[in-house]
Amino acid sequence: MTTHWKKTLAFPRVFVKLSATIVNMDRPTTPSDVVAARVRDVRTKRKLTVADLAERCAAIGAPQLTVQAIYKIEGQRESTTRPPRQVTVDELLALAAALNVAPVHLLVSPDDYLKTYRLTSGTSETAVYVRHWIRGSLPLPDGDPREYFSEVPRTEYEWAQTAFTGWQLPTDWKDEL
Repeated sequence: MTTHWKKTLAFPRVFVKLSATIVNMDRPTTPSDVVAARVRDVRTKRKLTVADLAERCAAIGAPQLTVQAIYKIEGQRESTTRPPRQVTVDELLALAAALNVAPVHLLVSPDDYLKTYRLTSGTSETAVYVRHWIRGSLPLPDGDPREYFSEVPRTEYEWAQTAFTGWQLPTDWKDEL
């Protein structure tokens, strides 16, 4: 969190990036923290208020994403020492739809593709690999490609072959039909 800082307010053990707020409170950044910062950043770029975003969420069937809920998700509470609240998968998808952005762009910042991204407390990977993994185009570097691609529907796999994504069909793939 030390690159691309515009203005920084520094308090004891608390650092806030004004363009996309991520609060550091002696704990590692979580995917929910990244989503919180990205929702605020994308919303601001689109010149939407929190109320505008809440209205969009309600219009697409996510009325639980109220103004208050979005403030809490974005970490805009009364105290900068409290982290943003965790985001559910349902909320992530609703926020992405309301902001008209792919969920991957809320999960992993497109600007920080060479930074380490913390997936879990025991797993971190370079953001560019995480973005490909979320999109379903590549396994994580230590993952087994055969196992990873075994869940891709055949029609998508065959389409990917024609789209030159680099996926290679096994030589015996027709035998598995």
